[in-house]
Amino acid sequence: MTKSIAMLMLTAVSFCTIKASALQIKQAPAFKKSKAVSNTINIKSSPYFAKGDGITDDSYAIQSAIDAAGRSGAKVVFPKTSGYYVVNKGLVVNKSHVIIMGNGAKIKNRTSAHVQMLAFLGTTNKHITGCGVYRLTIDGNGTVLDINASGIIGSYVERLTIKDCRVLNAWGQGIGVGKSAKVVQILHNYVYNYWGDGIHIGDQNGGEIVANVVVDNNTVKNGYDDGIAVTSGAHNVRFMNNLIDKTSQGAGIDISGGYNVTAANNKVYHYGQIGIRIQAYGGDAYNINVTHNTVGAAPVNQFAINCFAPNLHHPESTINIIGNTVNGNSVGLGAIYLNGTSNVFISNNILNRTRVGISMDGLAASPNKDVRIEGNTFNGHTVAIGVGGSSINPNTIKRRNKYINTADQDDK
Repeated sequence: MTKSIAMLMLTAVSFCTIKASALQIKQAPAFKKSKAVSNTINIKSSPYFAKGDGITDDSYAIQSAIDAAGRSGAKVVFPKTSGYYVVNKGLVVNKSHVIIMGNGAKIKNRTSAHVQMLAFLGTTNKHITGCGVYRLTIDGNGTVLDINASGIIGSYVERLTIKDCRVLNAWGQGIGVGKSAKVVQILHNYVYNYWGDGIHIGDQNGGEIVANVVVDNNTVKNGYDDGIAVTSGAHNVRFMNNLIDKTSQGAGIDISGGYNVTAANNKVYHYGQIGIRIQAYGGDAYNINVTHNTVGAAPVNQFAINCFAPNLHHPESTINIIGNTVNGNSVGLGAIYLNGTSNVFISNNILNRTRVGISMDGLAASPNKDVRIEGNTFNGHTVAIGVGGSSINPNTIKRRNKYINTADQDDK
């Protein structure tokens, strides 16, 4: 009996030991995570010694830290200073898994040289992957247009994140991704005073696919060219909840080519040419969705939303213009313009106070085909739906539209 009790007690002790060991094993991942977080490179620490004093050129020190991170997989950390880090030579990330943590710090080009401030660059044979930059302010000190000297760019890169950054005074694009960039997130950035496009998606020279890009909750202001632009070769691009204001010579949103592109819930104001442009440029723009955007008044002799032969070679593809609000005036020509556009669904838009609500100019070489205009509200137009004198628009359907203080009120 005593022996049985002893055996039972030994078994219980063994069980408790096993349970304690199990608890220790469960706690191990927390230790590993803590160790990983400490794997950082401080650009002000040895052996880099970046100054951040607004005087010393820190280009070499910061580039050395980035190169070391490419070898080790560490994060590059910018301590915030009262001034800024001078970067007179562009920074290049050419290895995978490099993450730059700006912490609100600022880098600035102090020269008049046209500097590409931060580039994530793989090669045609070896793409880089898993990179990102967060909370970094970049001032390019740009004063004229140079498309080759942008704020942040990415080419031959996959899984790139650009988040919570401020890009100021870029010579070219504020932020641009092209040349086989894939799975890119551009989120919560502020782009101001740029000379190219504020945010550019696509290969400038054409030919290489840029795919699966999300542009969300950015502010783009005070630019020379387009606010947000998509070019041919861009596939599966979505830009949503962005504010674009003051594009002196360009469009607010420019979809010049691309496949499966969605522009939704954006606000576009004070644009130099067109609020939202959909056109073929180096390739068709097809399967395009422009939905629930707010577009301010068009300038003289322009339209708020302009479709110019976007899907001429893909007439079976769809162009959807749904649920947008256009607030016009008596200066701009109209709210929506169609020329050479096929398979278009214009529905549930609110079009306020423009000379023409929807203008259709289908030519013999590029007719508008299969256009459905349904459930829209036309408020305060001279003409709700205008058709050019020699315009060709087969299979146009107009129905269930609402007309307020508008002359043309025929649904056919």
